[in-house]
Amino acid sequence: MRIAQVAPLAESVPPKLYGGTERVVAWLVDELVNLGHEVTLFASGDSVTGADLIPVCPRALRLGPALLFPIDWPEPFGLVMIEAMACGTPVIAYRSGSVPEVVDHGITGFVVSGEEEAIQAIGRLGELDRRRIRAQFEKRFTSRRMADEYLNHYAGLAPDRNNVKPQGLVEIDLLAHSPMNTTDLNTDLNSQAPDAGSTGT
Repeated sequence: MRIAQVAPLAESVPPKLYGGTERVVAWLVDELVNLGHEVTLFASGDSVTGADLIPVCPRALRLGPALLFPIDWPEPFGLVMIEAMACGTPVIAYRSGSVPEVVDHGITGFVVSGEEEAIQAIGRLGELDRRRIRAQFEKRFTSRRMADEYLNHYAGLAPDRNNVKPQGLVEIDLLAHSPMNTTDLNTDLNSQAPDAGSTGT
């Protein structure tokens, strides 16, 4: 059987550092090859595999010098940029769409206007600190930061949260209601039941 397997690019296959998914892909691909299947692996160029390797990028993003993002359309976000930052990898991206909002110029990468500036930015990668890039990712793009921002918006919609009640809800004082008398309930139900000899007319 001819099989194509695609791996994440954060780590090589198998990973040199942590990479649970990449390790599983390595085991799976090698075993498929051992079983006689023709396997093509799409992964980073520094991967080591018994399959036919087609490199999608020269090195794993975590180990690569930078992510080049030559976007030419108004991308609303660009998830690949923050994936690189999560690995501590700087981003060199064209000034388009969300890029100026996502990339902190001079901290997590460089925002450039074209190919010439991108080439110049490569020579400035030594100015960036991978640990600071990761720290900036944790500050701006984690799920906790997202949840905090949502809470801020919720609070803005209901500034006096202690006194605001959802419209349409009614408070019921359970202590003001006496416990149900099951004997009375049974009596009431029996009084509504038809007699056994009733014809129903």
